[in-house]
Parts: sequence; structure tokens; C-alpha cells
Amino acid sequence: MIKSKNIVYGVFASLFFSLGAHASGLSLTAEPYLGYTMGSMSQTTVESNQTKTTTDLGSLKGLGFGARALVEFQGLFFVGPDFSYSKLGYAASDQFITNIPGLSKVVDNGTSRTTLGVVAGVELPILPLRFWVGYNFLDQLNSDCDVVLSQAASQATGLNSVNQKYDYSGTSFKVGAGYKILPFLSANLEYIRSSYSSYTDVNNNNKVTELTNGASYSTSTWMLSVSAPLSALSF
Repeated sequence: MIKSKNIVYGVFASLFFSLGAHASGLSLTAEPYLGYTMGSMSQTTVESNQTKTTTDLGSLKGLGFGARALVEFQGLFFVGPDFSYSKLGYAASDQFITNIPGLSKVVDNGTSRTTLGVVAGVELPILPLRFWVGYNFLDQLNSDCDVVLSQAASQATGLNSVNQKYDYSGTSFKVGAGYKILPFLSANLEYIRSSYSSYTDVNNNNKVTELTNGASYSTSTWMLSVSAPLSALSF
């Protein structure tokens, strides 16, 4: 957490330094956005012989919002921090359900994702197009599900279902493109690839498990959004 804070402070410090060093042709832009996310989640496990197995855990989809605070250089290049929050619905895959003995189905009680990072990109001078890449040094996925047991497992354990709450922590990369419908309205498409290197079992005294030797949880998602780039200050 301390490391993430230091990176955030570094991002803002670099922005202010850029303002001081290049005091002309700069503008500050606030860009809130609202979008719809869809994609999938998978788990990679590593056997003792170093064989990797990837399991499709299911799909993710739902609404999200966020905001970027950008420094624009000469109207061509931009850089700045980017925050997003998404409320997602999770649907377990058939592969995941059949791989676990005694599992009948998974009921999603609420899944969310929070990201914080930095983006940098370019805006084409003639066409109303722009492109960017980004890195999220904070990417947290919070999952709350009820695992419904099969009839045989329910009779053996005396339980109908088991609640599972996991918080996955990691980082992610993104690439995006936007089309400016109007000077203050843009339609955007982003691809985000997340990798989670640890998870917290909330129902087990917040036990943290670090994933090593190539094991990981990951998500691969697309976000279709509209945003409102609003110039705040010009220099």
C-alpha cells in the first residue's frame, strides 16, 4: 500500500514539474467517463512438473465509471492519472463448475473492481481520433459468491451453500482508442488485461495468499464508454 501511495505521489509530482518546465502550450483536462465492461476471468495453476493449466472461471459484465486528469501538450500528447470503479456481475463457467466435486452452481452476490493508474497517449491533429496506453498499479477485484452444493454434498455436510468472499490484488495494462463525436464528447473502447498475484479470504480471518511460480488469477475485459473531456486551464 505504501508503495502504491509513493507511485501516486510521483505521478502528481511529475505532472507539476512538467507544468513548470513547459509553461506554454499546456492545458489541464478533466475527463469523467461512464461505460460498460464485459470479459472473462481465469485461473492459472502450476503443477510440480511446471506444467501450467488455465481454467476459465466465468464471465464478468457490468457498468462502471471513472475519471482522468490529463495534462495535454500542444493539443497532441497527454498524460495523467486514471481512476475507475466497476460494479460487475459474475457468471461461473461450466468448466469451473464441473471441475469442483460437489458444486452445483455459483450465485453472485456482488462483484466490483477498482483501478488506479496512469495513462499516456496521442491525439491526431487532423482526424478526431486519439489513442492511449495505461498501467494500473492498483487493480483490486472484490468477489462475493454463494457456492451452492449438489444434493449429495449437501446431505453429506448438512449445508446447502457456502459463502465465499475474496479480494484479489494485482496490476493491469490497458490500451484504448477514442473518437471525438463533439469537442466535449468522446466514444471510447479500451482493452484491459489484469493479473492478480495475491488474494484475501475475507471469511477466513482475512487470510492473504501470495501466488508464486507463475500461478495467478487474471481477467481480460473490454470497456465501451463515453467521456466528456473538459479543459479546465490553459497555459
